[in-house]
Amino acid sequence: SASSKRPQTIHLTAENQLYFETKGWFDPAQHQLIVQAMGKPRMVQHEEIVAFSLEDFHFSRYYTLLNDTPTAQFGQQLSKGRYNLYLKYNVKSSAQTSQSVEEQLNTSTKHYFIKEADQQYAEKLPTTKSGLYRYFDTHRKQLKSYIRQHKLQINRQEDLVQIVEFCNSL
Repeated sequence: SASSKRPQTIHLTAENQLYFETKGWFDPAQHQLIVQAMGKPRMVQHEEIVAFSLEDFHFSRYYTLLNDTPTAQFGQQLSKGRYNLYLKYNVKSSAQTSQSVEEQLNTSTKHYFIKEADQQYAEKLPTTKSGLYRYFDTHRKQLKSYIRQHKLQINRQEDLVQIVEFCNSL
């Protein structure tokens, strides 16, 4: 169970920008952040936290609409600007609890979410070139030429980040 895990140092940024360090763990399979409060484990509500870091991973909160309900999620922020790109890990709950967070995340399914600065909710980033061109419709021409010129593949994370960074520069 999660509460039997050895607590690690977690750096949290709360809603009021308060930054503090605590002991706890992140359960990537359940997307739960658990901290030790007065010696007892307590699950942190996503709404309480803006961001946290654990090991070499930095997570930021974003909202998606799930069945028309605003839902807080945590994802690794890969790009920041007019377009914010987040990587959400879907870890199988059967993942071995003895694995480090890094091992669990590296073997998980990855989903990319994108949020425009003036939008309230992030949406799943299209996984095809045509879907990507539709999403970035106002930059379609420049984007097509940029992807072709740099031989980018949208199924590679570093290329995806480069594409979003390019769109942020336009």
